[in-house]
Amino acid sequence: MTNSLVLIANRFTKYICELILIICLYFSFQFQMQHNNCEKIIRSDGLGYYSYLPAIFIYNDYNFSFTENISSKYEYMKFGDDFLKETDAGKVNKYYIGLSILILPFFLIAHLLSILLGFSADGYSQCYQLSVLVAANFYLWLGCKFTRKLILTYCIPDHIAALVLVITVFGTNLFFYSTFDVSYSHTYSFATIAAFVYFSHLFIKTEKTRYLFACAFLLGMITLLRPTNTIIALMFIFFCGNLKRVKDILLKNKKEIFISFLIFVVSLFPQFMLYYLQTGKFIVWAYGNENFYFNNPQFFKVLFSYKKGLFIYTPSVLFSLLGLFYLYIRNKFQLSVLLIFLFASTFIISSWWCWWYGASLSQRAFVDFYVIIALLISFAYLFLKKYLYRFIYFSAMLFCTYYSLILTYQYRNIIIDCDDMNKQKFWFTFLKTDKSIEGFAYSNSLFSGIKTAHIVQIKTSHNRYLSSVRDDLSHIQANTDHALLWETFNMVFLKNENKIAFKSDDGKYISTRLDNGNILTHVANKILEWEKFEMIKLENDSFILKSCNGKFVKMNGDYLSGSSDNYSEAEHFLLIKK
Repeated sequence: MTNSLVLIANRFTKYICELILIICLYFSFQFQMQHNNCEKIIRSDGLGYYSYLPAIFIYNDYNFSFTENISSKYEYMKFGDDFLKETDAGKVNKYYIGLSILILPFFLIAHLLSILLGFSADGYSQCYQLSVLVAANFYLWLGCKFTRKLILTYCIPDHIAALVLVITVFGTNLFFYSTFDVSYSHTYSFATIAAFVYFSHLFIKTEKTRYLFACAFLLGMITLLRPTNTIIALMFIFFCGNLKRVKDILLKNKKEIFISFLIFVVSLFPQFMLYYLQTGKFIVWAYGNENFYFNNPQFFKVLFSYKKGLFIYTPSVLFSLLGLFYLYIRNKFQLSVLLIFLFASTFIISSWWCWWYGASLSQRAFVDFYVIIALLISFAYLFLKKYLYRFIYFSAMLFCTYYSLILTYQYRNIIIDCDDMNKQKFWFTFLKTDKSIEGFAYSNSLFSGIKTAHIVQIKTSHNRYLSSVRDDLSHIQANTDHALLWETFNMVFLKNENKIAFKSDDGKYISTRLDNGNILTHVANKILEWEKFEMIKLENDSFILKSCNGKFVKMNGDYLSGSSDNYSEAEHFLLIKK
C-alpha cells in the first residue's frame, strides 16, 4: 500500500512545474482583476526594460520620445526622471534589453490581438499588459523545469524535488515577482540562470559541444538582463569537481571555448547596437551617477537588517545553507567554489548604492540565483540521513513558506512598508493580515523613537474614535465612527512610573495643555509631564485616563480635556489593540 502511494505521488509530482504554473497564473490574474490592475502591470523598472519593444516595432523611436504621449494617455504609465539617463554622448535608456528580447514573442502576439480585437495598438494597452503577465509565468515555469531537471541529476526522489520547487517558489519572493511585479527582470533571470546551470552540468558530464554553445548564448542573455549576474559562470567550474578537471576541459576544448566566446559576444550585439542608435557609441555607462561602492559593501544590512534583510524576509535562504555541509563531506573543491560564488554575488549586490533596491519585497536581487538555493535545499536533504531530521528540516521550510506567503499578502495589501521597514514596523506587522492596519507601516512618525510599538485605537462611550485632527490647535477630537491613520496611536509605557503616553501618526505626543483650558492636543515633540497619563482599567475592557493635573480626561462636545474631578460615562474609553 505504501509503495503504491509513493508511485502515485511520484507520478503526480512529475507535473509539479505545471501545477505551479497553474497556481501562479490563477493568483496573477485574480489579483489584477480584483484590483482593476490590468492596465498597471508594466510599471516602475519594468517600463524601462519593456520600452525597447514599442520603440523598435511600433514607433521606430530610439530616443523614446513616444513615452511622453504614453504617460499622458495612461494615468499609471509614469516613466519618471530615472528612465533616461544623461551621458556624455546624449540620453540613453539605462535599462538593458534582455527582458524585451525574452518577451518579444508575447509582445508580437499581443500586438496582433490588439489589432484584431480593436484595442489600441500602442504597446501599452491591455493586451500588451497581460502579455507581460503571461510571459513572467511562462519563464517561471521554464525556470522550474530546468531546476527540477538539475535536482534530479543528484538522485533526489521526485516527491522531494517537487517539495524543493514548492519551497523555492512559494517560500521565497520568487512567487511575488512572478505574479505581482512581473515586469521586473528577476523571474526572467531566474529562468535563464537555471537553464545555464543545467546546461553547464550537462556539458561537464557529457562534453557535448551543443551544451557548451547553449551555455554561451544563455550567459549572453543573462548579461543582457543584469550584467552583474555573469558571476554565475563560476558554476561551470563548480561542476568540474576538481581543479584538474577544469584544466582538462579548457585544454581539450580550446576551439569550442573560443567559438563559445564569439557566441557570447554576438549575443550582446543588440545592446551595443541600441546604444549606438541612441548615442553614436557602442558602449556607455547608462546608469549616470548610480554606482557600486565596492569599498563599502553593506553585508550586514543586506542579510540581516529589518529594512530589507534577506534572511529576515526570506529565511528559507538561510536554512538552505545547511546544504553546504553535504559539500563539505563530499567535495571540498565544490564547497570552495560555491562559497566564492555566494560571497562574490552578495558582495556585488551589497555594494550597489541603493543596497535595499528600492520598493521591493525582501532582497530582490537574489531572486535571480534561486536555482542555487534549490540545489542547496536538495543537498541538505542528502546531508540529513535520518527521517526525523529531514522531517524537522522540511517542516521548518514549510513554515518559511507560510511566512513568505504572508509577506506577499502584506506587501500587496500595503500592510508592510515596501521601502522603509524597521524593527518596530516588522514586529508590529509580523504575520498579521488584518486589513484594518493597512498603511500604518508607512507612517514613519508613528513608529520612530520607540523601542516597541503598541499600536492602538481608542473609542469613546459614544462609539466615536479619538482622532488627531489637523486643525489650527491640533486638537484631539472624537467625531468619527471609522478609524484610519489619524485615529491610530502608539501607546508608550513609561518605565518605573506606571504611566503611559500616546504618540499620534504625525509623530507628536498627546498633551494636556494646562496653559489652555486643559484641552488635549497633539503638539509635543517629546514626553514631559503634560504628556503623561495614568490608565485606570475598568470592567468590560474599558478604562479611564487621568492627566498630569490629577483630573480625568472627558468629552467636551467633540473635543477632549483633562478637566473632570470625577468620572462617569463621558470619561469611559475602550482600547482597541492592533
